[in-house]
Amino acid sequence: YNRHGFSYIIKNKLSHKKGSKNLILYIDLDNFKYYNDTFGHDTGDFVLVSFTKLFQELMGDKGYTIRYGGDEFLIVIPDQNESYGLTIADKIYNHIGDGFRDSLEEYLHTKISIPEDKKLSCSIGIAEYSGNTQKDIDQALNNADQALYFIKRNSKGHSMTWSKLKEFQL
Repeated sequence: YNRHGFSYIIKNKLSHKKGSKNLILYIDLDNFKYYNDTFGHDTGDFVLVSFTKLFQELMGDKGYTIRYGGDEFLIVIPDQNESYGLTIADKIYNHIGDGFRDSLEEYLHTKISIPEDKKLSCSIGIAEYSGNTQKDIDQALNNADQALYFIKRNSKGHSMTWSKLKEFQL
């Protein structure tokens, strides 16, 4: 799905029952620009597709993967909470492993050397929400985005829940 598909998912695929919780993982790829600039836009496209496939494989029919823009993705999971989001984030990091280096070398047909500080990864902000209004969804996106950018400013390659970020802000 793309940004427009996100609206469709919200309206048609998520539980809108009172008290139900839904989960948003807001994902930003770390060091994507390096790969795009160093190896070319075709390789950048390969990286985007690789992450998309990983997210879809991990979610199966339990959630929805959305390319939200550029190198940003959302994973929307119905009827789950932040704890489940942390489990999914851990699975993502376990699959990324070497930063897709083996896959990139196969794609490029050559060995590559990547500085440790340019290793391909992602940062993930996680927020759950209940309610079904556009305001509820916008607030959840904002919360996940704030958690994501806290990570991006302070480190990379980690996940954080909105509730944990609130603890830091107190």
